[in-house]
Amino acid sequence: GSSLVNQSGETLNEIVDSVKQVTDIVSEIAAASKEQLNGIEQVNKAVAEMDRVTQSNATQTEEMSGTASSLLTHAEQLGQLVAQFQLDHGTHDSTKSNRTATPDLVPASRSTATKKPLETSRRAPAADAFAEAENEFMEF
Repeated sequence: GSSLVNQSGETLNEIVDSVKQVTDIVSEIAAASKEQLNGIEQVNKAVAEMDRVTQSNATQTEEMSGTASSLLTHAEQLGQLVAQFQLDHGTHDSTKSNRTATPDLVPASRSTATKKPLETSRRAPAADAFAEAENEFMEF
């Protein structure tokens, strides 16, 4: 009988040791779960920040698109205003040629500007550059 009691005691000691090992393993699992939770929270914060930046970029892109449209409209208006001027290719007296080396700008009459568009060779360089830039913008 006493040998059975001793054997039961040893078995109970082994069970207690096994329970301690299981407790240690469960504690390690709990610590690892906390670390995973912290990692997931950091990933969630990073994704939320990326979403915020993406929304901000989308808003800025819309604003820039509106600004580009406005600039295009203004450039077209400026091109129309510049197209109303013609270079004076007539004769110059000696006082004018001494004062300035650039040709004089003479406003074209409105009826001329509206009846007949200027030829490409007579257009101001800025108008040609504008037309070229507008074509490139439309291709984009």
